[in-house]
Amino acid sequence: MATHTSEQLTEVVEPESLDPRLAIDIFTVMARARAIEDAVQIHIRDHGFAGFWHPGKGQEGAVAGAVAAMRDDDYLFYQGRGATWPLAKGMTMGPIIGDLLGKVTGSTGGKGAGVPHWADPALGIMGEGATLGSVYPVAAGAALSAQMRGTGQVALADFGDGTAARGTFHETLLEASRWKLPLVYFCENNGISVTTPFESVSPTRTIAERATAYGIPGVRVDGHDAVAVYHATKAAIDRARDGQGPSLI
Repeated sequence: MATHTSEQLTEVVEPESLDPRLAIDIFTVMARARAIEDAVQIHIRDHGFAGFWHPGKGQEGAVAGAVAAMRDDDYLFYQGRGATWPLAKGMTMGPIIGDLLGKVTGSTGGKGAGVPHWADPALGIMGEGATLGSVYPVAAGAALSAQMRGTGQVALADFGDGTAARGTFHETLLEASRWKLPLVYFCENNGISVTTPFESVSPTRTIAERATAYGIPGVRVDGHDAVAVYHATKAAIDRARDGQGPSLI
């Protein structure tokens, strides 16, 4: 069940039902993503995989639920953590595995071998930031472009709890809020930044409550509940598309 942690936060209320076809689509993405994760683990074990794979196993629900709320032409800027993001946004298995193995069949021709940076602008997949936390300004740039062109597109910036400490997080959110950019901040908070527990470096109990400082909604939702994540993300995207500015999930 989605919850809020302070009076300033917006409570996410999960409806009792979801369109059966959408539910099947979300579950299918989760199942296929888990299959990729398992296959990669076997490859690493049996074939001496030499790259840096950032697994997303166990976090498929949050990603599949979020992307299901996006429009096909919305912009996705993801930050590692497995293959669910490009898969959910429409990329097929071939390019995903191709990039992972450094093959020309990959979406980037295998140039990001070992640390896949899947990208396909035709699907709205704008790629992964080269450094952690770099998604904020580029996603805001895409949102500004959509706002100026009047396309109704929304940009979603995915990130982890660790990079919420970077200056780009705060600088971008300040301007995005002031300009009411169609931008959604989406934090996958697994409670630890590599080896550092979240509570040992953060003065706030949650990432979501930081939204208060920028005058935007901040919501906290159970990332294992794909349906709850879908509804939280859809509310944020609808708000952004209506010209009301960014949200933080």
